[in-house]
Amino acid sequence: MLQGNSFWAFENMNGKFNLLITGFVLFAACVCVAETVGVISDAVIKPQALNSFNPPGGAGSLYTDPAFGTIVRRITDNTGFNRFVLGGYLGNSEICYFNSDGSYFLAADNDKSSGRITACLFNGHTGEPIRAIGHFEPYYIRWALADRYKRNGTHVRFETGTHFYKYDTNELQLWDVNAPGTFVVIRRFSEYEKIGPAGGEGDISHDGRYWVLDGDATEMFVYDLIDDIKYPVSTFDVGSLGSKGSNVGVDYAAISPRGNYIILSWGTEPGAGKRYAGIELYDLNWNFIRQLHPSIVHWESGIDAFGDQVLYTVVTHDCPEVFESCGAVPGDIVSVRLADGFQRLLKRIPLWAHMTISACNSVTNGAYIYLSYQNRSDDPNKLWSPFWDEVIEVPTDGSQEVRRLVHHRSHYVPGQSAKYYQPDAMVNRQGTKLIYRSTYNTGIGDLYMIDIGARGFDTSDTTRPNSPLNLRQGQTTFGSIELLWEKPGPAPDGDYPVFYKILRDNAPVADIYHTRFVDEGLTEGHSYEYCILSVDDAGNESDDAVCATFKTAADVDPPLLFSVLVVKADQIKLTFSEALERSSAEQSANYVIDQHVTVLSASLLEDSQTVLLHTSPMQAGIDYTMTINHVRDTSSQHNVIAPDTKRRFTLPVGFVDDFEDDFSDLWEFRTPERWSLDVVNNSTALFLNTSNYGDNTQKMLGEYAILRNSGTWGDAFRLRCEAKSNEDLLSNRYADYAVVFGFVDDLNYYYVQWHPDDVKVHRIINGERTLFEEYYCQNDLERFVSLSVELNDYLLRVVVDKKEILSIDLSPQGLITGRMGLGSFNDSVWFDNVSVGPYDQGDFMPPAAPTGLEIVKEK
Repeated sequence: MLQGNSFWAFENMNGKFNLLITGFVLFAACVCVAETVGVISDAVIKPQALNSFNPPGGAGSLYTDPAFGTIVRRITDNTGFNRFVLGGYLGNSEICYFNSDGSYFLAADNDKSSGRITACLFNGHTGEPIRAIGHFEPYYIRWALADRYKRNGTHVRFETGTHFYKYDTNELQLWDVNAPGTFVVIRRFSEYEKIGPAGGEGDISHDGRYWVLDGDATEMFVYDLIDDIKYPVSTFDVGSLGSKGSNVGVDYAAISPRGNYIILSWGTEPGAGKRYAGIELYDLNWNFIRQLHPSIVHWESGIDAFGDQVLYTVVTHDCPEVFESCGAVPGDIVSVRLADGFQRLLKRIPLWAHMTISACNSVTNGAYIYLSYQNRSDDPNKLWSPFWDEVIEVPTDGSQEVRRLVHHRSHYVPGQSAKYYQPDAMVNRQGTKLIYRSTYNTGIGDLYMIDIGARGFDTSDTTRPNSPLNLRQGQTTFGSIELLWEKPGPAPDGDYPVFYKILRDNAPVADIYHTRFVDEGLTEGHSYEYCILSVDDAGNESDDAVCATFKTAADVDPPLLFSVLVVKADQIKLTFSEALERSSAEQSANYVIDQHVTVLSASLLEDSQTVLLHTSPMQAGIDYTMTINHVRDTSSQHNVIAPDTKRRFTLPVGFVDDFEDDFSDLWEFRTPERWSLDVVNNSTALFLNTSNYGDNTQKMLGEYAILRNSGTWGDAFRLRCEAKSNEDLLSNRYADYAVVFGFVDDLNYYYVQWHPDDVKVHRIINGERTLFEEYYCQNDLERFVSLSVELNDYLLRVVVDKKEILSIDLSPQGLITGRMGLGSFNDSVWFDNVSVGPYDQGDFMPPAAPTGLEIVKEK
């Protein structure tokens, strides 16, 4: 340890340190240089050329820190923007933006085309950008550590390395980085308009189960991400949540690493032992336990070297006597054990400066934490102190042997808030990579990455990893090839690959962290050469690649006719087993119907597997036979349907309304002025316009159209229709439409409701709503989809585009009687091609009608 007040370090021509020592006693000194990562020393080590040093040019460039010998890789380059853009940005270091295994990290960056702030996915090993994820800031998200969540009482499994949680309005969503723009709603907190992470800082618990959230910034609660449990809400006034100034209430709250405590930081005036001040500890039911720190200060929680849950922070000038027991004074780094409040001095800091803490690595190794100190002077010759302008590694056992990793060189930027140039640093959960943000001399924020390595770790790793083994072909389709291979043994330096580079026909395709890859979007019956390289944590690639040539499958099977659906008296829908060649599918002569029915036209729909036939009028109740020839698929073989493919069908007797001539007088509208006929997609549909209709506070459908006499079918019916929302789904995530059944009156009915990401079955009894079933799925409300609601022997089935979405036994409800119809909670929607009739277990056509309803033939 070096003690005294006159220690200066500077580099000579050979890059080694010369030391000038005056006025102190030298007990021990260990100043390690270029061949190791960082320096263990308490000396004043000034940053070389602080005001003239510029970062390397361009993302991906490297340089060696002249003071500490650490190799620095530039991750982002936003110098093409002016200083008022955000630039590469991580957010507070209490949140870990690395995923569970360190293979990815997320950061905000400026979209190069639009300048908008975009969340971007980066390679966690090399720092290379992968793709944009969405226009939101990274603090909206938390990477998943647990591999499951509960839906409908059952756990759903997923891969933690590729999924993260994101809060949006009152929804908690699960996103997959491999499917940008898509997500599953884990929980919608309908009791709030908005939820958030209780002030914005603080990671989830180390087991991935618990997260402290807030509702409408007025109350906080712990949420169990695995078992979908909301714990009790906070029992006190949170004030203005989110650190908006002094005397305003809660700054933020976070869960402890093991999930059994809540740590809460107040933005109010400090005070030792004072309630609702400083940093306090609570249990999950918001019972107060103790005060951990007397004032608001930057902090992080973690598991220390002794396996204890602790709070990491610094001593402030407010009430310094609180830390007399461990001999700490203002500016010193300390830990506070959550279980009993025990304090430990982690490092004596000679002169106070602003700092941030990252302890994300305590998930796997609690031996060290990482701090990033700001500099208090732009001129180190006037005022400087150890650890200023540096990212340092601090042992959590109290040994105080701090390792100094890099000068971050982030400068004050005029006209920007302190957060813009704050040198946030964040370590991955494995403690092997660290990213920091700096403005350097450009005034523009960018991200930089360093390898931490073990103390004394050799940064000159040039040993290449071994090549992958046993490349082989897995499941293959007409347009995809699955690649499988095996991880090689360790290289001479003991390194294994951390990821693999995939090349197809000598062109890079992807970087993969596992030993499986599915290459999609390929040509049927085509051969491709694949080569796979190993890459280690130093970026070294294997000398050789494992290569092989594989071929996609070829389609040699003719298309099959799956179903014939009579839409109405002059329309038939045919569904085939695969995509059809348009010219053959739309040749009306390829479809022949007996009984003197003529096919007037044939149209291939968007899915390329459905053909809509327009025919001369058919008679209800007559058996017809259709013969199909010469229809080909889209494969390279142009397979033709089997000659004289035949199918019998019948135009059933029942209620059918296509709205082409007008709507039937059997419709009864709740508010007639909201319903009209409208042309959409070259077809006339029934249009519900509720654009001026406000929220329905009764929790019932705001608008519906009910069929008179449709109650004749009792509790065995089938209702089919097509529906398409007229809402802007980007701004209205709650757009809906519904099918009504068992309708008795305005206060008593059932309904099936579709949202963009779920299907629900409700019952209204005397104006009160009961939710029977909720199924989370992605529904395409922006196009016409076929809906079917069927009830038979109390089993309710909901089918969308011929796929059963859910089924539910309604027998506990007793006899279900009432009419049927269409509607919405409070949104605009089109309905078309409605057919209603009795349920027939073996009949997949529109069902036969009851007495009193009949098809009116065109004149």
